[in-house]
Amino acid sequence: MPSSQAGPPEITGPPGRRMLVQRSDDEIVAQPLDDDFVARAGASVYFPAPWPRSRGTWEVAPDASLAVFAGVHAVRAVDPSGATRWEVRHGCWYGACREMHESYDEYADRQDHRYPESGSVGFSADGELVWAHVRGPLPQGELSPDTADEWLVIDAENGRVLARADAEAAAAGSFHLPHPTDPHQMGLSIGEGQDGAPLRWGRWDGEELTVDCLDGDLCLLSLSPSGDRLMTVSHDQDSLAVRDSRGTVVEALDWNAEATIPRHPEAPATDTDTDSDSDSDSDSDELDVCWDWAGGFLDETTLVTSTVECDEEWGQGRHWLVDTTGTHGFLPIDYPAPVSGEPTALGSGVWSTLSPTRDVLHVWGPHGPEGPMTGSATHAITVAPLTADHADEVVAIHQAGIDEGNATFETVAPSWEQFDAAKLPEHRFAALDEAGRLLGWVAATKVSDRCAYAGVVEHSVYVHPDARGRGVASLLLKALIDSTETAGIWTIQSGIFPENSASLAVHARAGFRIVGTRERVGRHHGVWRDTVLVERRSPRID
Repeated sequence: MPSSQAGPPEITGPPGRRMLVQRSDDEIVAQPLDDDFVARAGASVYFPAPWPRSRGTWEVAPDASLAVFAGVHAVRAVDPSGATRWEVRHGCWYGACREMHESYDEYADRQDHRYPESGSVGFSADGELVWAHVRGPLPQGELSPDTADEWLVIDAENGRVLARADAEAAAAGSFHLPHPTDPHQMGLSIGEGQDGAPLRWGRWDGEELTVDCLDGDLCLLSLSPSGDRLMTVSHDQDSLAVRDSRGTVVEALDWNAEATIPRHPEAPATDTDTDSDSDSDSDSDELDVCWDWAGGFLDETTLVTSTVECDEEWGQGRHWLVDTTGTHGFLPIDYPAPVSGEPTALGSGVWSTLSPTRDVLHVWGPHGPEGPMTGSATHAITVAPLTADHADEVVAIHQAGIDEGNATFETVAPSWEQFDAAKLPEHRFAALDEAGRLLGWVAATKVSDRCAYAGVVEHSVYVHPDARGRGVASLLLKALIDSTETAGIWTIQSGIFPENSASLAVHARAGFRIVGTRERVGRHHGVWRDTVLVERRSPRID
């Protein structure tokens, strides 16, 4: 979605069920991703939104079959058709309101409801339960006169409230973190503004919801892949720690920010550094270095974290890899391109960041000659639909391939208008670098208008000369294969000059076979040339 109309994109879900999701005022778009973070063509799911995104939070089920919206007056489940599957009404999140609203329209234009507090929802690991943090009471009555917020366990299929408990909080906001393997356990991190950050751990035994109130004001950031460890940052942002589910620090894995992280290299010297007795204009209680409420587990023993909030006063915010075994300690991450904001851990050793424009997500993994803890990051490549925004770059890359002499019989690249008219719009993709520059493209055309050949297309794939050797062509071919198979296309074919050994090799790796060589099939700059016909027959389409 255009960044002017929507929030930044996010990657959600565990490894194997990841999705790229984005929310506007009108809808959520969920795009399933494969293990290489390539969008599965034709698999996008759209969920119409019942209210604007400023009026609550939301979550998409792991299988993208349902979206649940946590609003000011209700938790509502919506399927891709826009139909409401179920709704659980609750007390109003605007603190001074004691009404039990029937609908959003009742307060949509009320100025006093413009900036309500909010709860949140979270799906269990198997997607069968929805955990909801709501403002009480429910229509069936209050838990007790002293209860402000409630924590609910809801059947995701029918909306039946299976259990409810006192959250023992009066929240300004919250978010859920599901246990990765046990659907009956959930973490709830609650923000109460200046009053603190209570952390709750819930266990549902099939009948009763038990809530543990962890000691201290802690923000829960992440759970390890096993679910045995929690990553937390204190409400004051001075302490980063790894804890068990009872809140106890594990093996002294507790780091004070100022004692662990050096001050930003562009920050001015402190009074202590200069031995000055002069008064400072800064707040004496302000931390020179503090942890962000962001980051998470990359694997069972490796964290990614950041100090962006305190760093950006002086320069570029810093991200850190943390080896909890103590072998490497804290290492600053050196990105090959600018990033914005804090990192988001995705598990399986990778994390994501937003571009400076906050409309493109990049996925990173540690690498280097010393193993996985070098503090540098791999270059990210994003595959997206090819649009007119890429027109000039498409033509330039096409012409560069033509000029090398072994790409095509053509001698001049067609204009964008000619390209756009000839190529199938649903089967054209762009590979983009961290800055959104085009690294390469793939596109397909019909081979015939005859019905018998409706499932056969011919494709072209071109990569910028400076981007070769990075797997760009393989990513583009995979996107094309996914989109064509989804559309019921059974054969992709192309003609390749036999001298273009690199193209023949990448097509072989993508599952193409050589049908044969067409000898002296055309003249190229006055010389007869052969072409090798390659094709891929889909195993999924009978």
